[in-house]
Amino acid sequence: MASNSLLTLAVSFTVILFAFCVEVDDTLRWKQCAVTNQSVFDFQIETLKGDYTDLSQYRGKVTLLVNVATFCAYTQQYTDFNPILDKYQKQGLVIAAFPCNQFYLQEPAENHELLNGLTHVRPGNG
Repeated sequence: MASNSLLTLAVSFTVILFAFCVEVDDTLRWKQCAVTNQSVFDFQIETLKGDYTDLSQYRGKVTLLVNVATFCAYTQQYTDFNPILDKYQKQGLVIAAFPCNQFYLQEPAENHELLNGLTHVRPGNG
């Protein structure tokens, strides 16, 4: 029984040691983006209500794309969005906010929870 444990330990150690000794070919690791004729206006996005909207409707307008997270320390800046919209919306300003949970899990909510939080809990009234 002890020899099996010792063998398992030796194999595990060899695998770990091998993992540290493997060289990574950086020429294969990083790739350049393919040239396309696409822009942000060529995409559709899912709204918090589950509908899809075409970003091409914002072509020709000043569009501010914002990465947002409810539990981020910067959520107090949400209160700045409405006055900016009030001032510049007639001139074509659009603010599109994209909830993101990739950074320190600061946006764990589901879509229906996000909409409720933006409308009733956090400042900005939606």
